[in-house]
Amino acid sequence: HIQTVGRAIGQVSGFLVDDHSWAIRDLIVEAGHWYKGKGKATLISPNKIRRISYAESKVFVNLTREAVELSPLHHLSPAGAVV
Repeated sequence: HIQTVGRAIGQVSGFLVDDHSWAIRDLIVEAGHWYKGKGKATLISPNKIRRISYAESKVFVNLTREAVELSPLHHLSPAGAVV
């Protein structure tokens, strides 16, 4: 799950990886029904990660919900696979 400043907003559903360095470029976050409709996700840069809690199964980011709403969209196929 993704935890913004103040609230949980969704979950990490995948990663975009640089095909040369294999570094994670972006987290693909399905932000729930509030975020521009079903089947859509947003991209969050790994440099926005504050910490990861394996015990809580959460990724804490230094973003507000409003900042996530301004993040780039990433469209998902109906089965949830990245297209």
